[in-house]
Parts: sequence; C-alpha cells; structure tokens
Amino acid sequence: MQASPQHRYYPITLILPDYVPNERDLLSIAAEFSVLWVVLLSSAWLLMAQYVKELGTKDRLTVLWFVLCQYQIAGYVAANAYDVQVAHSMSSSRVTMS
Repeated sequence: MQASPQHRYYPITLILPDYVPNERDLLSIAAEFSVLWVVLLSSAWLLMAQYVKELGTKDRLTVLWFVLCQYQIAGYVAANAYDVQVAHSMSSSRVTMS
C-alpha cells in the first residue's frame, strides 16, 4: 500500500490518499481574497453612486452587506452544486402527502 503524504488534520493516523499540501502561503491567499472583495464591493458602491443617487451612506453600507452575503451563498452553491442538487432531490423525494 502506498503511503499518503503527511497532513495536519486529526486524527493523524487518518489516511488521505489524495491529500496535496498547499504550496501557497497564507498571506498570498488572504491578499488575493481581499483584493477580490475590494473590487466587488467597490464596483457595487460605484454602481449605486451612479444609478441610485438618493441612497445615503448607511443605506449603501446595508446594500454592500447584502452583496457580500449573496456572493458568499452563491459561491458556496457553485462550489457544491452537485451536493446541493443531490440533497434537494433527496429531500423532495421524502415529502409525503397525508
């Protein structure tokens, strides 16, 4: 049997045959993630400033909060689309009419 590479997850004796250690450092991952969110939220802010001029700062910040939450949910669904589809089909097949 082929030995899997060492991982940092518990239990240590767990065999993860497809485990690949991350080659990027945490700072570069965090910087890329931050730049992505700054671009997205800045774009939303500028679009609101151009098309919805009557919104105040508090209202714009509220809209940015909803944009942030929506993209996190959409990202989760996109990353786990198959699992979400299977879970939905399983839950809908359990519905019984009384």
